[in-house]
Parts: sequence; C-alpha cells; structure tokens
Amino acid sequence: MKNHKLFSLFAQLTAQEKRDLEKFLQAKVFNNRKLALLLFQFLLKHKTPPNKSAIFKVLFPNEKYQDDKVRLCMSQLVKKIEAFLVYQYQQPKIIANAKILAKIYRHKNLQPASERLLKNTLLLQENQPLRNGPYYFDKYELTLERFNNASAVRTTQQNLQEVSDSLDTSFLILKLQQACLALSHQAVFQQEYQMGLLDVILPYIKQHQLTKIPAVGIYYYCYLALKGQTATAHFASFKKLLFNYQTQFSAKEWSNLLLLGTNICIQLINKGDATYLKEILELYKKGLATKALLDNGVLSRFVYQNIVTSGMRVGELQWTRQFLIDYKATVEADFRESAFRFNMARLAYHEKNYEEAMELLRDTDQADLLINLYAKNLLLKIYYEMGEFKLLESFLDAFQIYLRRKKDIASHKKNYWNMIYYTQKLMKVNPFNAAAKEKLKAKIEAEVVLLERPWLLEQLSKC
Repeated sequence: MKNHKLFSLFAQLTAQEKRDLEKFLQAKVFNNRKLALLLFQFLLKHKTPPNKSAIFKVLFPNEKYQDDKVRLCMSQLVKKIEAFLVYQYQQPKIIANAKILAKIYRHKNLQPASERLLKNTLLLQENQPLRNGPYYFDKYELTLERFNNASAVRTTQQNLQEVSDSLDTSFLILKLQQACLALSHQAVFQQEYQMGLLDVILPYIKQHQLTKIPAVGIYYYCYLALKGQTATAHFASFKKLLFNYQTQFSAKEWSNLLLLGTNICIQLINKGDATYLKEILELYKKGLATKALLDNGVLSRFVYQNIVTSGMRVGELQWTRQFLIDYKATVEADFRESAFRFNMARLAYHEKNYEEAMELLRDTDQADLLINLYAKNLLLKIYYEMGEFKLLESFLDAFQIYLRRKKDIASHKKNYWNMIYYTQKLMKVNPFNAAAKEKLKAKIEAEVVLLERPWLLEQLSKC
C-alpha cells in the first residue's frame, strides 16, 4: 500500500498545494466525485498511509469490504490530483486563451458561444485561490468582454459595475505594489521616484475601506510602513494580512512580500527598535516553512547568510546552527561549501569560539570572492579581539595587497580599505588620551562607507 502511486504523489504535495487541491476538489466544475474529496480529506488526517480497510470504512461505512472499490477510488483521486497539477500549471494560459477566443466568437457574431466560454472561464477563475493584481485584471478583461457581448444583444442586462470594480481593484493593487518596490529600491540606491496618483489613491482607499480586499490591504499597509508613517501599527496590519491570506498570491509574489516585510523591519531596527529583530526572523522562518524563499528548491547564499545574521542577533544560536545544517544542501551548489563553512565560522565567532572559527575559515573557497572578503574581515576581528596584534599587522598588509590585485570587487573596496585603515588607527590610539579617542570616534561616525562601524566603536570604547 505504501508504494501506491496515490501516497507517493500525495507525499510530494506542499501544504499550499494541499489547501488549493481541497478547494479544487470541492468545486463541482472540476470534480463530480464526492468520494475523491472524502478520501483526500481522510488522507489529510494521516501522517502515514492508512490501510485499505480503514479507507473503505470511511468511504463506504455501511458496506462489506470490497478491494476493487477502494482501488477504484484511489485511482480516481490520483487522476484528480494530476488534473489539479496540470490545471495549476496551465491556468494562466487557459484564461489568456479564453479571452482571445471569446473575442473571436463575438467578431464572428457567435455571442452565445462567447458568453458560455466567458461564463465558464470566470467560474474557473473564481475557483482558483489567487486574488492578486493579475487576477483582478483578468476578471476585468473577462467581464468587459461579457459587456461587449451584452451590448451587441442590447436586451441583455449589462454588467458595467462589475467591469469598473474589477479594473479599479486591479489598478489599486498593481499601483501599490509598484510603489512598495520603488520605495525599497529608493532606500538602497538613493534614487527618488515620483509616485504619480498615489496621493489621491491612498485617501480613496481609506475612505472607501478598500483594505478589506486582502491584496489592497497588504500593499497599502506595506507602503505606509515603508514610508515610515506610524510604521509599527502599519507593519502589524501588513503582517496579519500577509500570514492570513498567503494562498491568494503566487509563490513568487508572496516571497517578494516577505522580503518587503524584512525591509520594513530593517528600517525600524535602524531607528533603534530592536524588537523587530525577532520579527525579521519570524518572517524568514515563515518563508522557510512554506518554501517561499526557495527558488526551484534552491536557497540563495545571500538569504542563507541573512537568516544566520537574524538568528544570531536574536540569540537563537541553537536554532541557527541547526538551520545551517538542515539547509546546507539547498544552497547553490557552486557556493554551498564555502557558504556553509563561512557561516558556521560566523556562529563560532559570535560564541567567542575563536579557534573553531579560524579552523573553519582556513578552508574558505578562494574562488568565491564575496565569501573570501567576508572571511578576511572576520579574521581581522578575531585577531584583534584575541590581542594578536603582530599577527594582525601582517594580516592587514596581506589584505591590502589582496584588495589592490582584485579588479572585480570595485564596489566593495572602499568599505574594506576603511576597515583596514580604522583598525590600524585603533591599534595605535593611546588608551589614556581621551581627546585622541574622541577624535577617532568622530571620524568613524562620520565615515560614509563603513559596514563595521558598530564593531569599531565598540572596540574603541574598550581601549
């Protein structure tokens, strides 16, 4: 029984797919076999495949056991699952083709055929879970085509209100989505964007209580939080809607929303609210649990590193270590080993296990330039904190030679040159000269490109 195709197929479904599949089976347009739905719901309650006798009792409670009946129901459910998976893959294409075909029918004066096609397509669309911007735009185009059919007949009741509402909702979602992306981009690249109609849209959404539409609400609160307007309250509303309505977004869009959420948290942390360190980690954990952070099963080494940073800053060191081990195999193959060893070294450094950290860093992949830079920076801090100043002097000289030779790390050079420069200043500053220490502190605080500013200031305070 355990080897039956049904159970192997069922085991590979994600939690999201199981929720969508249940809706698929509940829709009569897709499934006219109640037993398939009943069997699916029975399987949801079992972590391991139940035996055929148990299945039969649920499906046919008042009948004597018949093996062929059980097998038939299992086979039917397999076919329904396969149909669901194909439908999921093809669904955007089905709607796009239906819109074109309906228009062709209308131009050929085949309004009844066009109307039947549009009605069935709208039903298909309604029975799938997505409720994002593209969903409402598809609905607008489908309802507009129905209006065109009705206009040709004249005696048919028209649906202009539905057409207008769908267009408005689609526009609001897509406009807010673009605005959120622009704000995030603006924060990184220091580039101003003109938001157009947004000053009109935001009051309109509030006045008409359109945040009740989940996708509108999510992007509305996300934008206001990114903008910094009572960000804590807006982030709470954003997060609540995001977690409650995950199924209404594609995996890619939901992943992007999670990353927008982390951007909000970073802004709040930079303003001094350390409670949002836990919020970032919660967003990452949610993304891992739903596999939203994985692209075709692959986790970016940068996201891998960011999650480690969040785990360490919150103090969940045991969870972080287990995460590194559990997700190592998902990191891009070319960077997997170097990313794993470097982040394990970071964790060891955080725990003040300097010897373990240095051992891990010795085998850092020299071909991975970014990891190599991060590793050298970490070694610099270890040597300094261990008081190995002679070793550190030689290391800093070698680090400078490395930076001069590398031509393809131009965007990173300024930061590391500054790190070397201020570390050398730290080593030379007179710990009993308060004025000299204050002068160095002012220079460190005023430096524009300096990622390790907090560490340098911390070491200066200990002099």
